[in-house]
Amino acid sequence: IDSAQVSSGGMTYTGSDGSYTIEVLAGGGGVSVTKTGYNPAFFTVPVVEGDTTVQDVALMAMDLQIPYSTGFETGDDVGTSASNANFDFAVLDTMFNADGDTILPSSGTYMLAYPDSAGVNYNNNDLVVWTADSAYDISEYGALTLSLDAIYDTETNWDYFYVGLMLDDSSLYVSGASFVDGQRNGIINGSQTTWTRIDVDVSWAVGMSVTATPAIIFDSDGSVNGYWGGAFDNIALVSNPFYLAPPGHVMANSYNSNIPVSWEAPAGDGRVSYNLQYFHIDDIADLHRPMVMGPNGEMVEVTKGPRQYETLTFDYDYTNSSTRSLVGYNIYRHNWPFGDGDELIGSSATNFYVDFGVADGGYYDYWVEAVYHEGTSPPSPNKASARAGTPYVMVVDDFVMADFDSTIGEHWEQFSSGTATWIAGDVSDAQNAFYPNEFTNYVDSLNNSADTNFALVSDGRSGDAMLISPFLDFTHHESAVLDLDAFALMYTSSEFSDYGSAKIKARADMGEWVEVLDLSYNHNDGWEHEMVDVSWLAGHDKVQFAFGYKEGVYTTYYGNGMAIDNVDIHTVPGLTSLTATGTAESVELAWSGGRAGRDNSNYPVFTEEEKMLAYERYLALQNSH
Repeated sequence: IDSAQVSSGGMTYTGSDGSYTIEVLAGGGGVSVTKTGYNPAFFTVPVVEGDTTVQDVALMAMDLQIPYSTGFETGDDVGTSASNANFDFAVLDTMFNADGDTILPSSGTYMLAYPDSAGVNYNNNDLVVWTADSAYDISEYGALTLSLDAIYDTETNWDYFYVGLMLDDSSLYVSGASFVDGQRNGIINGSQTTWTRIDVDVSWAVGMSVTATPAIIFDSDGSVNGYWGGAFDNIALVSNPFYLAPPGHVMANSYNSNIPVSWEAPAGDGRVSYNLQYFHIDDIADLHRPMVMGPNGEMVEVTKGPRQYETLTFDYDYTNSSTRSLVGYNIYRHNWPFGDGDELIGSSATNFYVDFGVADGGYYDYWVEAVYHEGTSPPSPNKASARAGTPYVMVVDDFVMADFDSTIGEHWEQFSSGTATWIAGDVSDAQNAFYPNEFTNYVDSLNNSADTNFALVSDGRSGDAMLISPFLDFTHHESAVLDLDAFALMYTSSEFSDYGSAKIKARADMGEWVEVLDLSYNHNDGWEHEMVDVSWLAGHDKVQFAFGYKEGVYTTYYGNGMAIDNVDIHTVPGLTSLTATGTAESVELAWSGGRAGRDNSNYPVFTEEEKMLAYERYLALQNSH
């Protein structure tokens, strides 16, 4: 194919024979190949200084179907605006924004703009919806993309334009992937001062609805003003059957000086899950933000962040064309937990790779993308976790309750994204670390413990901090219990407002982390005793518990921080050595039992909480039969 544009920092075009040459900086990077009428191809190509790397490309002709498009010109479907605010969306030929700039359409004579008045900023608490005038049949299509040109100015992390669809049930749906890869998910935020093209994946609508109506939602929070809104042009709903299937499940082997990684080949067909947010168009006036406890103990609506919508997960089934030419795989590594981005560490023609570039004691996550002549696929559906080197493993019976009286303790590990770390300290340290409100100081309530010292995050507003227990061996046990005292200061986060989190998770043998306790709320009364049955870990080796504090985008009125104390990880073994002695009239049973590894001189003693845990496990077993 001649005259295809090849871009990688610089730019060139393919010749009449389809060949090209382009110079790039050492290390390489992204290479995109585009031509009108063809699906674009993108590759990540590593390049060594002084070397020449060959990257073959096969562009596939587009087979586009466009059920809806508008440039807001005369005769187009220009849509309507529904508002719970003082402004509306409007079709304009010129937008005079509050910064004094004149904005003209991306092309043609008209465009869609918000707000509809010249020279003004939008208001706090605006909630406005634009929808196309008609619903369009999508029942015969496969993958769907909603494309549009946009220019915008909103308060970063607080005010949002959402691009989505209204479906047959008259509800408005947008992707809700926690603002990751925002524009791909139709979440527009921040400032873009020149027209830019945005392609939003809305394939989730296929199978959910017979018809779809393109929509744009604007949602501003309750404080801070000074932003002028946005303008949109050339909106189109496009069906393109072109798809590059990702690799299957990824696996990684731990505890050696290198880490072998393997994965399944791309499937001929498969399923992609979408996390969606939605609300019924008639309920626009009833949407609100999360409720939190106010300074006088009353529940109040927070002023910052977007409103809460309903949520759901929808699965989209795809079929990968047999004409795609798979040539290999790219392997990416992330230094867990707080490494800077994902690094392309190598390529493989097979579904196996060995990573020799790891450090003893390091933790890593791996994911893989398939490379075709037509471009690279989306990422593999999972990330595989691994640890390099042989860890110290402690039999759980030898674990001694961690009271953090002087230090964090031997064989505990910790990581942080900023200056915050886990330290052993007292109430005065927490006063400095947690930023408590002077009028309602919940840190004072930490004095309700007889212990002087405990483990705490050294600064609740200076990054994330994670504390990880020693590796524990539960191989020969049938139960597992986590027992601790915990404290946190923060509002509870939602999908729409990030106030941070304080959570405890567990995993076995580098498997997936599983949340066992969510402490992400204001502990108004000081320490709270927590006891959790984690017996799903029983029988496993190399068990870890992670005590994670995440700094939120937003701070909270009462302060921010997390503390733990008296962490006890143990088993509840139940009864052993059952014997039976029979007579003509009766059978006499005898047994022994106790708290193995805790207090060998007092086996029969169980706490009331342990008894309840044992009974709940018994009921669960009975219900499973």
